[in-house]
Amino acid sequence: MKLKRFKVINFRSIEESSWIVTGDNTCLIGTNEAGKTNLLAALWKLNPANGEPIVPLDDFPRHLYSEYKSGGHSKDVFIKADFNLSQEEQEKFAQSLECDPEQVSTVLVQRRYDGVYYISFPYTKIEEFPVDRIKSIISSFSAKIGEKDWYDKEKAEVKNTITELVSKVESELSGTVVNRPILTSIIDQIKDVEENKLGRRVKLPKFIVDELLTPLEKFIDAFDGKAVHPEQPVRQEVLGLLPKFVYYSDYGNLDGRKPKCRIEKTLILHKKEMSEEEFLELAKAKYAEIHAMSEA
Repeated sequence: MKLKRFKVINFRSIEESSWIVTGDNTCLIGTNEAGKTNLLAALWKLNPANGEPIVPLDDFPRHLYSEYKSGGHSKDVFIKADFNLSQEEQEKFAQSLECDPEQVSTVLVQRRYDGVYYISFPYTKIEEFPVDRIKSIISSFSAKIGEKDWYDKEKAEVKNTITELVSKVESELSGTVVNRPILTSIIDQIKDVEENKLGRRVKLPKFIVDELLTPLEKFIDAFDGKAVHPEQPVRQEVLGLLPKFVYYSDYGNLDGRKPKCRIEKTLILHKKEMSEEEFLELAKAKYAEIHAMSEA
């Protein structure tokens, strides 16, 4: 789980920032009092490693504080952050939520002034998929049906119908990606065979539905942006994966020398898979690296 971007709303001097895209090393540059510190502080309080509390008297905009209680601002979201999930995490959540892994590749985490978190997967609309994912479903269908004893006993005419269907579908998968019109055409062809060309057979139509239509129609849900609603267990699991943030502050000149620029605030993500000792070593190394960069 890796931070992709974040946005701050009504936190100290920040009214509403734009989305700030992050990388392995992200530097905020600006004049004094521009709000750099407050952007980092809001992100830190998304999930502080030291359990730092949210203090409305300090963190809510001063000029609005008189309205904090009467206006119900404890329920205001002050930080939004998108996190990219690993492939393993995507597949795990997709299985729980019965959706495509691509639909849960990014999770949005928000936190309110009262400490409550919102967890959602709002980016469920997918424009296209790698063609290999569709080809693998077709190949799996062909391999599995060839192993069925009942299919081996089918008439040659029926087998030719299935062979022709697979060939026709594969011919439409000539590009590198598949979009909704292509997949809709493929599904329509499969349904035509399943509904109109297999007579009163039971096993073969059911096999086509289970092994072809059902997997392919999940892609249609993704093309349509079908909403994904995480239940409490999934939300808790996301929070368990959420990186912790460690905040450093150094206002002095580095080693008594006057560098070309001064590093005042540093925020480092605590990776969950690290032990405390490993993380502290990483923090020391990263901080030294940033200081060295400022003198280059």
